Amino acid sequence: MGTPTALGALPGVRAGSLTDRVEQRLIAAIIARQFDVDDRLPQESELAEELGVSRLTLREAVKSLQRLGVVRIERGRGTFVNPRSRWSQLDPLILTAMIDAGQGAGVYRSLTELRRMLEVGLVPLAAERRTEEHLAALGDALHRMQHACDAHDVGAFAAADLDFHDVLLDAADNPIVLALYGLMNDALRRIREQTTTRTIGDPAAVDTHRRVFEAVQAGDPLASVDAMSRHFDNTARYVAQVIDADQDDG
Repeated sequence: MGTPTALGALPGVRAGSLTDRVEQRLIAAIIARQFDVDDRLPQESELAEELGVSRLTLREAVKSLQRLGVVRIERGRGTFVNPRSRWSQLDPLILTAMIDAGQGAGVYRSLTELRRMLEVGLVPLAAERRTEEHLAALGDALHRMQHACDAHDVGAFAAADLDFHDVLLDAADNPIVLALYGLMNDALRRIREQTTTRTIGDPAAVDTHRRVFEAVQAGDPLASVDAMSRHFDNTARYVAQVIDADQDDG
């Protein structure tokens, strides 16, 4: 049997517990189509030996993937791969695995479209419900965004951008949407970093945020919707640039 440390060196496998790393390795293999839809995974003893882990660790990992809808366990027959329509698509493990597998284009486009639907709908609530504390936090994020843009500091701009939108979400005061964004945080951070590397220094990146801030500050729901819609027009353009560049690099 191989050593558990060998598992951590496999492509697409990140830090975490041994069970976490087995989950990542299995889903990476499934996304890479080493196992196709309705394929049966190898016998437990065989797969555990191949991965260099105990059967108990493998069993825990497979049960986790079953909860995520990635696989199904049929008694007496084995473990089979489910179609992606049955996967928990917003789970951080699945999102990260798809990006690591070079399928970021679809993830980036879909998450940006989802963000647009949610945030254009939520920003008028933020305009109506925001407090002075929210406005102060938005103003601070906007200031940091401008400073980072001037300094061409990608990391600082991405962090300020995330903070700006997080404050808006908090101001809208919808806990279910906040929980939904919590699932997407890691993927959204990676999107921000990649788009920012191509847009840093573009005045429009700050200006569109400033228009959103001004509308929310004025407590104007209609103006906030218009400003956020324009902001996402810009965001969609940035994301398309990243996707096109990735495809050219490939």
